[in-house]
Amino acid sequence: SSQMKSHPQWWQDATTALLQFCTGYMLYDSINFFIIGRWVPGVGPVLEPSDYSFLGHHVATSFYMMSSLYIGAGHMSAM
Repeated sequence: SSQMKSHPQWWQDATTALLQFCTGYMLYDSINFFIIGRWVPGVGPVLEPSDYSFLGHHVATSFYMMSSLYIGAGHMSAM
């Protein structure tokens, strides 16, 4: 996709807000699922084998969205 700065300001603002919201949700979902949902008192979080791909998806998606914000491009594929 083209550089974010080539779009109107309202588009840049909406895109930035959406990418920030989605990144925040990924962090919230990871904390809620892995820390709260899988917590065993006295042991800590106990993960199942399928949890690693779920966590990997959250990390990769968050990294991609933050990278799109940082470089100012790639936002179209993230939306």
